[in-house]
Amino acid sequence: MTSPTTTCPLSAPDWQKLQPLLHTLTSGQLNWLSGWCRERAEETQPAAIQEAADILLIAASQTGNARRVAESLRDQLFSAQRAVRLVNAGDISLTGFPGSPLVVLICATTGDGDAPEEALPLFHFLHSVQAPLLTDTRYAVLALGNRAYPQFCQAGKNFDNRLRALGAQRLLPRAEADSDYQTTADNWISQLLPELLNLTQPADEEKLRRFVHNTVVQIDSQPHQRNKPQSAVLRRVVRLTAPASEKHVCQVVLDISGTGLRYQTGDALGVYPENSPELVSELLGLLWFDGNERVTLKGKSYSLREALLTQCELTINSAPVVAAYARLSNAPELLDMIADPQQLTAYAQRRPVADMVREFAVQTSAQAWADCLPPLMPRLYSISSSPLVSPDEVHLTAGVVEYSTDGRARYGAATRYLTHQLQPGDTVACFIEHNDHFRLPEDPERPVIMIGPGTGIAPFRAFLQQRAAQQSGGKNWLITGNPHEKSDFLYEAELTDFVRQGVLTELTTAWSRDQPQKVYVQDKLAERRETVWRWLEQGAYLYMCGDAFRMAKDVDAALLGIIRSEGALSAEEALVFLNGLRTAKRYQRDVY
Repeated sequence: MTSPTTTCPLSAPDWQKLQPLLHTLTSGQLNWLSGWCRERAEETQPAAIQEAADILLIAASQTGNARRVAESLRDQLFSAQRAVRLVNAGDISLTGFPGSPLVVLICATTGDGDAPEEALPLFHFLHSVQAPLLTDTRYAVLALGNRAYPQFCQAGKNFDNRLRALGAQRLLPRAEADSDYQTTADNWISQLLPELLNLTQPADEEKLRRFVHNTVVQIDSQPHQRNKPQSAVLRRVVRLTAPASEKHVCQVVLDISGTGLRYQTGDALGVYPENSPELVSELLGLLWFDGNERVTLKGKSYSLREALLTQCELTINSAPVVAAYARLSNAPELLDMIADPQQLTAYAQRRPVADMVREFAVQTSAQAWADCLPPLMPRLYSISSSPLVSPDEVHLTAGVVEYSTDGRARYGAATRYLTHQLQPGDTVACFIEHNDHFRLPEDPERPVIMIGPGTGIAPFRAFLQQRAAQQSGGKNWLITGNPHEKSDFLYEAELTDFVRQGVLTELTTAWSRDQPQKVYVQDKLAERRETVWRWLEQGAYLYMCGDAFRMAKDVDAALLGIIRSEGALSAEEALVFLNGLRTAKRYQRDVY
């Protein structure tokens, strides 16, 4: 039997039960069964879902930005009485995709140029042999990204190129937006909206009412606070790693009582940092400014010192910043890089902004210098506390970014701000970033496997607090690690208590540097492959949090290996199985 290539929504036990029967059926029997299943699915689908929309609007979001842009476009289309269906990428029915002649995709990029978690099943489907020809489809893509990363907007680019390869026709060229995306998004919508209105007719009131109801409820998000941050109070900062550790990890506790901020287990906290006064003074001195010069950013006037402290990104260099400063400084070495994007990116990754300026200092105007710098964006941290345990507090598990270049100490903006610049009692501008793609199972009896090395343990501390407070009956297995057990065992006492209480059924640790052979969480997974598979057969939910560039890919590879060996599946079937877990919300990742 040819293995399926679309995502499988069945649980592991159900999929395994079907295999013996399916392998015995003839081609005629399989064709009959396929038709019967299709008819049965159509009978059980709600009428509103079957109804074709004139416009399919897909939000492929990681932190909520793509979804908010999609909601804005949806509202404008509804105001023009157009029948539009807005869906999260993870909720799209792949049977009969796309089902609408006009498709609009707003897609974020995460990790190393990857599609958001919710969009992975759709991405794999479109790149499979089951992908349909889309010659009757017209589409538009808005790609969101961050130019500080080499694979800028790569997920949106990949979707755009694949839709085009399948025969779909672009409504307008793909737009690419940086982290400060709003202006680009607004311009893109202003160009796209007339095209969509020209190609569709107003819907009658009854049809429009059905689409308004079904589209709105498909995306369940609370009001977003990014543009209206609240002032939480810093209560304490506790170092979690030993002083001798090469890692500096702290627990940061913020008091949110009286702010109106509410969070769920699995959410993130967005923090608006300030740059360090020492770094600002260093840059002012290098460029011969006194800091009182006036600059205008987004229509507001600031002193240069205030702008560098609170408005401009100084700790993350990027190719656009290097290119802008090359033109400002006229430094031949920098100008030569502009023609080579890879060289430009490599330079930005190894030379912080201050070191670049030190190397190619030039006298210029304050406004010209400020215009070289991108806006200082909020940083997101997985919340490591449960609201059932700490309703008035948010706990963060933050790895302090600190390194040196040319003998000079350099730091990250937000971790330095939280752990060194602020004092207990100071306020922090912050907001809750709701993460509906990282939630515990609704059924508290379901087993849970959590994979989180390093600071990736953060949300799983919250998960364990939640399961303990709810007295959930489901088993819990945490797989975590760090370089050294003695100096880097985060939350050791708490985890030991969870084991003693029976909340934590299994605790597996990987200390990568405590033996000659490096051992990571993916190695521990492979060692326990039979147990992992048994938990999956029992309906376990899989969660992973941490580094997207290496760890997440290695864990995915380990999981695919386990599924292949223990499930006796081919590589293709294993990928289908893992995507089926994603579709069923049984494999959720929070990677960065």
